[in-house]
Amino acid sequence: LARVRGVVVGSARAALRSKTPAVHRSSVLCGQCQRRPALLRGGRWVSGDSGNRGGLGTTTSGSTTAAGTPHRASLPPARLATAMMAGVPIDRTHRCGELREKHVGEEVTVCGWVQKSRIFSDSLAFVPLRDGTGLVQLTVGEAVVGDSIQKLPAESVVSVTGIVCKRPPKTANDKMATGAIEVEVQSATILNVAESLPFPPDGRGDNLANDLLRQQYRYLDLRRVEVQRALRVRSSLALLARRILADRHDFLEIETPTLFKRTPGGAAEFPVPTQNKGEFYSLVQSPQQFKQLLMVGGLDRYFQIARCYRDEGGRGDRQPEFTQIDLEMSFTSQAQIENIIEELVVEMWKDGVGVEPVRPFPRMSYIDAMTRFGVDKPDLRFGMELNEVSDHLGSDTKSNILKNAIGEGKSLFGLCIPGGQRVFTAKVTDRLQEFVRGVGAAGVLVCQVNDDGEWTSPIARHVEDTTRNGINAAFKADAGDVLVMAVGPTAEAQALMGKVRLWCADTVEAAGIQIRDPNAFEFLWVDGFPLFERDDDGILRSTHHVFTAPVVEDVKLLASNPEQVRGQHFDLVLNGVELGGGSIRNHDAEVQRYIVDDVLGEDTRAFQHLITALSYGAPPHGGMALGFDRLVMVLLGADSLRDVLAFPKSFAGRDLMGGSPCAVDAEYLRNYHIEVK
Repeated sequence: LARVRGVVVGSARAALRSKTPAVHRSSVLCGQCQRRPALLRGGRWVSGDSGNRGGLGTTTSGSTTAAGTPHRASLPPARLATAMMAGVPIDRTHRCGELREKHVGEEVTVCGWVQKSRIFSDSLAFVPLRDGTGLVQLTVGEAVVGDSIQKLPAESVVSVTGIVCKRPPKTANDKMATGAIEVEVQSATILNVAESLPFPPDGRGDNLANDLLRQQYRYLDLRRVEVQRALRVRSSLALLARRILADRHDFLEIETPTLFKRTPGGAAEFPVPTQNKGEFYSLVQSPQQFKQLLMVGGLDRYFQIARCYRDEGGRGDRQPEFTQIDLEMSFTSQAQIENIIEELVVEMWKDGVGVEPVRPFPRMSYIDAMTRFGVDKPDLRFGMELNEVSDHLGSDTKSNILKNAIGEGKSLFGLCIPGGQRVFTAKVTDRLQEFVRGVGAAGVLVCQVNDDGEWTSPIARHVEDTTRNGINAAFKADAGDVLVMAVGPTAEAQALMGKVRLWCADTVEAAGIQIRDPNAFEFLWVDGFPLFERDDDGILRSTHHVFTAPVVEDVKLLASNPEQVRGQHFDLVLNGVELGGGSIRNHDAEVQRYIVDDVLGEDTRAFQHLITALSYGAPPHGGMALGFDRLVMVLLGADSLRDVLAFPKSFAGRDLMGGSPCAVDAEYLRNYHIEVK
């Protein structure tokens, strides 16, 4: 049944994507007055009925049209004409962006939004017409001038019939796909006259409306070329993913529920009330449990492009509802999963931006990533790697700050910014210290390296020559460079310098010095993560989720030293962004029960259905999920997830267009046994 369902869905998608235009003729009449739509011919309103050639007159309350037929009151002529178009099929033959020189001489009907016209005289005007495929230039000649489309407000909607003509060589526009031709208008139908817009949808750069206004009127922002391109690329990549997984690798696309039960641990979930008192669903964070249950059910290979939900604060790369390409496989290995993901990602980059990343992707351990970059998702497009220089501190060091780096579990971590003195003025250094305090640290050491290797820094006089020279040598620092260092417990110093490294890169580039190639795509696998970590309250938690299997050699440490246990988890990272994560799962019910109950101290009843399923002959299995929104964002070089979503939420998780979340009527809430206090 799952395979048949996949075939049916695939066939439907193929049919919907057919490029054959649906061209038909219709004699449907206006529901208001039983007339055919009004047209503009020779500058006059002309009814589609042969009996009305005089145009439409202004209507007032109780008035009639120029033809004497009663009609809707108080509508001006243009509005009256567009009202008559309600429900009438449009006989479009081509889309604007499809027209080329091969269409020269053909009569075509195109529809779209008019942009600002260029009126050269009473007998000639040029009107750009735009639809979802692009722009085409309309030439409005003497036969169609007057009160015609060139005088309509921008963003009004029209249908135009005309002849495709080749532009004179001097007026051809090589920057437009349709720049070699234009359409000489013979007749035009006004479908909708636009009122004054809150902002122009074609704005760019400094003329682009602010983000909040564009979110409020998102349907207008969707008309922007950049947004439409992002959504088209997104659609193409989703179809490509389905083809690769289903056709090449025999995955089944299976939909799983979004209404489930609350899962302990992990991100906060959205509760969904029911009319059964005290009973709630939760919107799923991911299909994790369901896809494992599919493997227990013998489906072998599953995928879906899944909607997921997390009740978290908004930020540039996170939304409360998001999409992921989710897959799971039975009798598999980490290498096999990674191989399929690499194939999928490479094909996406070829299709989306015409770049073919080199396979296999490089690999780095979690420990190596934290030691060299201070983060588990390093951006490899630039250097400034971290370096631990604690060994260069002598026991007789004079600096009380540096003494904090001497001893077990303590470190002095730093980085070198080549030529940094061009950027790191006193004001910039103050901003760096402010940033560091903002992330919860006391501060960092900033030292400017001079010609003789001496430092310009408040700490310089407390550092011995041998210590300073050793640190300079470790960083290979030259005159003009800047050293930034942090002192403290090793893990804390690493994490702080990881944040500082990215801040410094942003600051250097803000000063006009490019150090990260925007066209480079540095993919990286990171694995060897700890299976558990302690949260801010010191409570042991799963680093990723409770279903990740421990590395086989570390199973013996589960009881004695769980923080040293590594998990069979792996992340795919690109340019400092985590694209997705996967793991080999626990398929042994007793191991899963022990991790949840004994190691983490959580109530196994929340997972009893899964633990029971694992005890009934579960195959070894594993899988991965790619964050689809984030993947498209990075591929297109967008600044935010909101740039690649049709209807995104704000930073605060709000829908500014529809006004949600919003208050609900108290009587309605009583149906769900809820009272807001």
